[in-house]
Amino acid sequence: MQAPLFEKVHLTGQTDRPLIPANLSCERYIWLTLRLPNPPRQTDRLPLNLSLIVDRSGSMSGDKLEYVKEAAIHALRLLTESDRAAVVIYDDAVELLAPSRAITGDARDDMIRRIRQVRTGGMTNLSGGWFTGCDQIADFMTKDYLNRALLLTDGLANVGMTDHEQLVMQAKELRRRGISTTTFGVGHDFNQFLLQGIADGGGGHFYFIDKPNQIPNYFQGELGELLTTVARELTLDLNLPGGVEVEILNDTLHERLGQTLRLFLGDAYAGEIRHLGLKLKLPTCALGQDLALAFILRYEDSRQRQPVQVEESLQFTTATAAACENQAVNEEVLREAGRLEAERAKMEALQREQQGDIPGAQAALRRAGVVLKAAMPAPVAGVFMQELHQMADEMELGLTEATRKVKHYQTYLAQRSRKDYKK
Repeated sequence: MQAPLFEKVHLTGQTDRPLIPANLSCERYIWLTLRLPNPPRQTDRLPLNLSLIVDRSGSMSGDKLEYVKEAAIHALRLLTESDRAAVVIYDDAVELLAPSRAITGDARDDMIRRIRQVRTGGMTNLSGGWFTGCDQIADFMTKDYLNRALLLTDGLANVGMTDHEQLVMQAKELRRRGISTTTFGVGHDFNQFLLQGIADGGGGHFYFIDKPNQIPNYFQGELGELLTTVARELTLDLNLPGGVEVEILNDTLHERLGQTLRLFLGDAYAGEIRHLGLKLKLPTCALGQDLALAFILRYEDSRQRQPVQVEESLQFTTATAAACENQAVNEEVLREAGRLEAERAKMEALQREQQGDIPGAQAALRRAGVVLKAAMPAPVAGVFMQELHQMADEMELGLTEATRKVKHYQTYLAQRSRKDYKK
């Protein structure tokens, strides 16, 4: 019997200018859009194999821990008997509060009872809690599950493995083994660069939760995406003609394989719209020597359990200088690319500011302003340059920790086309 037809991810690409000047090098922007199919029926989804990993250190006392417990309980109530979950709590010690089990009615009731009894403790052994939760996932991991660790903390990793680079490398290794990690940072005392690094390396998402009462919304948002995942481990290959150089404006994980640039896009949920911005440096081409770019998107359809490939292409046509000067410009592409250029500069500036390098942070913002002014029409560039100048002025006066985290998270969301579930 022939397998039923199913809707693929829709991939489209646009450029700011399709003509390139003969015998001159130039720069062009590309704006790619991925549109995911509509939500599947609940019976079509992959079952989940989760670990809920909760910081219960002393700083989590009061509203924070109570809202986390509420969110974890709500998450368990969204799961069915086809799903599995474990619950790990940690302070300076790690406790497997509930080992991984199928979410039957009795199992859910028992896990909820244990969660309600959790109290705060001491320090923050983030790595120990995280690794214990991932071990629970690994014990039952198969290709038929969507495997994810949900790691929540409000503080700094100060017990166990604490080195930023080592923790990010562990996230990448776990992802290679099939376990992804999403991180939730609560309040203003955690390291946002560490939690984002773990999430990026681990193929999950990063959330900044400003107020404890937002915790359930963020948990529900993440679970909602997991429960409607329709495409797994997307990769996008860009086959580059000789001499073409590419900058990825979204800060997406990638690797170069000869003439192919591969972007790792993780999993995607039903109805999601994701954007990618690229800046190309094109080599000198003679008149009539056009450049063609081929894009190949690969993923596993989670309903059909089969690999899918989607292709798209763009062509740049060489033309005279006069024709290039008079060609129509796609201002939407320039506006979106300009946004990503600005957000990338803001993230670099925030990293430098966090390290105490205020002059370096302001210089990064100024450099981005120069790039935008040269590449964009004045009205487009002006909006973003004003934002960059404003951030430079704020850094001169000094950022509060709350402001740092808000700006960091806004930039993270913009770079990745993510929703903000606090709203």
